[in-house]
Amino acid sequence: DDDEDKLANQKRKAKDAKNAALKAELKHLLSQPLIASGVSAKYITSGSRPIVDDLIAGENNETMVGLKKEEAGSNLVAPRKKKKQPVKQEFEEWGGIDAEL
Repeated sequence: DDDEDKLANQKRKAKDAKNAALKAELKHLLSQPLIASGVSAKYITSGSRPIVDDLIAGENNETMVGLKKEEAGSNLVAPRKKKKQPVKQEFEEWGGIDAEL
């Protein structure tokens, strides 16, 4: 019984240590600000998005740097329709009239 209790305690302690490490990693990840793709946190004037203008105008999103304040579906784009490729038809080459008739 003593050995089984020791083994159970070791497993529990190992599991608790793993959970604590995962919680610490999650806390670290959640402490970092969310940044949209194409935005540089270090150089806010460079990049593909004009976030400086949005920051000055007060149109920036509080939760994610680089996004504007918008309604949920306001910037959706309709999906492109795929063009059907024409089916290639293979024709036999005409050899003329058979003379064997």
